[in-house]
Amino acid sequence: MLSMISKPEALAFIYAFFFNMPCLMALSAASQETHSLKWTVRVALYYIGMSLALSFLAYHIGMLIF
Repeated sequence: MLSMISKPEALAFIYAFFFNMPCLMALSAASQETHSLKWTVRVALYYIGMSLALSFLAYHIGMLIF
């Protein structure tokens, strides 16, 4: 598997996986707490956007290190 996936790619995957939206129940709880579909969508987009941004940074920093 190491021959197919580079270390920076694996690091980016780990960041994208662990910083992504926790689960549907967490999103449901946010919806119940805010009583707003707009804020629920914002929370979901924040989780997805931040996980992608962090994985992007992790990949490019990993390319410099490895």
